[in-house]
Amino acid sequence: DELNPNAVLGFGLDITEKKKAERSLKKAKQQAENANQFKTRFLASMSHEIRTPLNAILGFAGILKGTDLSSEQSLEYLNYIESSGSLLLKLIGDVLDLSKIEEGKICIREEQFVFKEAVEELISPYRFKANEKGLELDLIIADCIPYALIGDSYRLNQIIINLVGNALKFTKEGKIKVAFDVVSKAITSPGSICLQFIVRDTGIGIL
Repeated sequence: DELNPNAVLGFGLDITEKKKAERSLKKAKQQAENANQFKTRFLASMSHEIRTPLNAILGFAGILKGTDLSSEQSLEYLNYIESSGSLLLKLIGDVLDLSKIEEGKICIREEQFVFKEAVEELISPYRFKANEKGLELDLIIADCIPYALIGDSYRLNQIIINLVGNALKFTKEGKIKVAFDVVSKAITSPGSICLQFIVRDTGIGIL
């Protein structure tokens, strides 16, 4: 009977693959947005960190150029300029490492370095900046830390730069204390040690 059909003819389309493609596209888009946000935060942080050694270089260069100094004072300021230039070069290296971080190609290096000398050289530009702000910056290195260590001094520098730079940026008055010690109770393999790095300041904390 044409007016009372007893069968229905329908058509269907399998969109499973289309849905999978849409989910994959959405995931890729979110990953790209996250990567862009990471780059923005990273570059904003680096812009501040780069200014610290650069200001030290320009400041000490201005002092050397504009005043009469003894040979001892001139040598001291030249050492500050050299250490600040070295720090600036490392920071630029951090920016160039960004692509390696995204690709998961960062490698931990194992090389021998003199711990105390490396840390003091790194901290010296921040002392200059702290003095400009009227802040005290104390560096305490425990005697139990060996003279020479094998590890990735470059990654250690990155940690110090970020934490000390943050403390200096957000501390308006008072002091900053940077301390290194050995964690005696930490479980380590034979012949290795676990270092503890502490930054205390009278500022508002980590932002």
